[in-house]
Amino acid sequence: MSKPITKIQMTGFRGAIGAFELDFDPKKDFTMLFGENGSGKSSILDAMDVVCRGTNGCLDGVSVGQNPGKYLCALGTPPATLKVIIHSDGESWTGTMRRSAINVAGPAVKPKVKILRRNAILELVLAQPSERYKALRHFIDIACVEQSEGTLQQKLDDTNRAITTLIGDKDRMATQLEGLWTDEGRPGPGQTAMAWAEQRVNTGIQGLNDKLARLKEVVEAVAAATAAKTEYETRNEKHSNVAGQLAEVNQQIANAPSLSSTTAVQLLESLEKAKAYIEAEDSLDKCPTCQRPMGRDELLDIVNHASEQLSELKTLTDNRQRIQGWVNTAASHLEEATTKLVEALKKVQEVVQAGDVPELVALNVAWPTWEQATDNMEALVAVCSQLEPVQTTLEQQRDTAQRDVNQFNSIKQWWNGIKEANEKMADLDRIRKGLKKAFDIVHEKRVAFTQSILDGIRQEADRLFQAIHPDENIGLEQLKMEEERRGSVSQTGVFHGHTDIPPQAVFSESHLDTLGFCVWLALAKREAPDQMILLIDDIFSSVDATHLGRVIDLLSAEAPNFLQVVVATHYRLWWDRCQNAQGIQRVHLGRWCATNGIAAQNMPRVLDELRAKIGEAVLDRQAVSSKAGILLESILDDLTLLYECSLPHNKLNLYTLGALLNGCSKLFSKHNLTVTVNDNWNADGQPENWQATASKAAYDRVNGLQFIRNQVGCHFNTPGMEIPDGDVRDFGTATIALVEALTCPNCGALATKTANDGTHLRCSCPKKAARMTPVVIQ
Repeated sequence: MSKPITKIQMTGFRGAIGAFELDFDPKKDFTMLFGENGSGKSSILDAMDVVCRGTNGCLDGVSVGQNPGKYLCALGTPPATLKVIIHSDGESWTGTMRRSAINVAGPAVKPKVKILRRNAILELVLAQPSERYKALRHFIDIACVEQSEGTLQQKLDDTNRAITTLIGDKDRMATQLEGLWTDEGRPGPGQTAMAWAEQRVNTGIQGLNDKLARLKEVVEAVAAATAAKTEYETRNEKHSNVAGQLAEVNQQIANAPSLSSTTAVQLLESLEKAKAYIEAEDSLDKCPTCQRPMGRDELLDIVNHASEQLSELKTLTDNRQRIQGWVNTAASHLEEATTKLVEALKKVQEVVQAGDVPELVALNVAWPTWEQATDNMEALVAVCSQLEPVQTTLEQQRDTAQRDVNQFNSIKQWWNGIKEANEKMADLDRIRKGLKKAFDIVHEKRVAFTQSILDGIRQEADRLFQAIHPDENIGLEQLKMEEERRGSVSQTGVFHGHTDIPPQAVFSESHLDTLGFCVWLALAKREAPDQMILLIDDIFSSVDATHLGRVIDLLSAEAPNFLQVVVATHYRLWWDRCQNAQGIQRVHLGRWCATNGIAAQNMPRVLDELRAKIGEAVLDRQAVSSKAGILLESILDDLTLLYECSLPHNKLNLYTLGALLNGCSKLFSKHNLTVTVNDNWNADGQPENWQATASKAAYDRVNGLQFIRNQVGCHFNTPGMEIPDGDVRDFGTATIALVEALTCPNCGALATKTANDGTHLRCSCPKKAARMTPVVIQ
């Protein structure tokens, strides 16, 4: 659980050039830092913001170049000297400068602070709807619901796209089906292509497939037969050609010497050897075989002539052997072609005999006896020649049957596709309706839930705004989620009877300032205020004294809702208004100087300060009488304004103590001014115990001693010197008694607010510990 900040120590941080230390009173939920401009108020708040939130303080969002954190260091001091220590409930967090940024060391859970600066107060009022949503997002963003809504929206979009795709596919298939139907002459039944397609599909494809299969078989058989005929004729012709070549070679060999090929080869080898021997012997003069005298050249001629005759014979013999191989191969091929032709014709005969081929039946083919069919190949070739003229017709019939089958398949495909598309679209349409219903429910619930939060923020912000601007006929009308634009919040205001207008269009600067402050305060109250420390940095520069007084009353009333409130201000009116409040710690910041930096002093309540001076052994007569007089003038001036008491007219509306006391005399005598206080105002849960104060007696006593103020506290005069210290002390004590008799023991203020039942006036603090009557005087 968060605890209030109890102490801050700074060295080398912004305005804190030297060592600075400030203690906060944990028993008081409101601390006021008062000082003139440039006294160091913002430096103190920035230090808490930097350490507790890890920011760059007021430098965030300001154009100071890169590494803005480096400017948090006091000018002229080394970065290493910067140190900020925040203390809370025995724990501490220390911020030091490291690489142009503040590094914080300490427990993980820091005090939770929320700071409001002048440059940010109008963001909630003047920002674009999307930026306003970002400021409110912490309170109204329900990520899991938005994620679910986004998923539903995505699914709905996907379903719509799927339906659109199906419609496109269905339209394309319907166009194709319509084209087929039109090509067929738009036959029945019915007046649509779908009705025609349904009938065709229901008829079935079996008959078409049977017809196509039969025609394919017939065409294949006839084509095989005609092809076999062509192959037979080709191979028969080739066989005849190589047989003729073989006969010619045989005739040439018959005309040659009667030597076998083998013998011719052996003789050729011997002659080649003899030739080589003779060519090697240059002086040879006789035949080496028979020894007959013979010249070398003559021997070579004889050997060469014999070699030529034997080579020609060998060539013819080789050719016959090669051609014989051709003949054998051609004969084998011819036999294969013959067998294939016979088998092909047998298949055709089977097809014809199976019936349902009128074109073949009409040929009246004279089928041979297949056991002796090869004896008359001319007859088989003739049968094939009969088949050739009808082959084209049969192929056309087959192609037509194939087209019918293909058409049926297309019709069935498109008809089924259209039917399936219709079924899928019906299913998707049901899903779409369900998704749309779920999306609408989630969307409406999210918007309603979010709007309820915004309404609560709006109501609280407007309540606060009305406290500052009562009876001005101006206010915040609504904060509204823009349903068509996720992440946008619009706002409208009320201005003298006119509604539904943007506040920034008609509100004055001060009204926008206070409106932004009220929205910010309403948001802060929703964010665990009992754990929140509010820091408010001198924001009301455009607010006049009257409205500032109401801001003071409002913030004083709201401060107990928060863990701690620290306000920095330069308005002396605010400072003086809080001089007697029990729950406010007042810190006076003196003049800042470049040598020592920030100077601060905790200031006691004025009553406590006056009481302390009265109790001093050596009395400061002038200080006691002066302070008492100023305090009396302040409280009596407020009292005369509240009841519109009669006072002597003057141009400046400035009145002396005597005039104010005389103006209030009828309040106590004629109108019976009565103040009651609750003795148990500081004890939660105790019954109320209202006790009347001795306000009349205190007034009479002060009235009788008023001369002391002028003679001792204000002017140099001889009679004043004769007044004893005891009378001066009595004057101070009487002043304290009158102030305490007239004011709330908690907030130290007069009861100036009319109670709801209209029977009395009450103070503005939450404890409402003071009541005063009458409400008005006649």
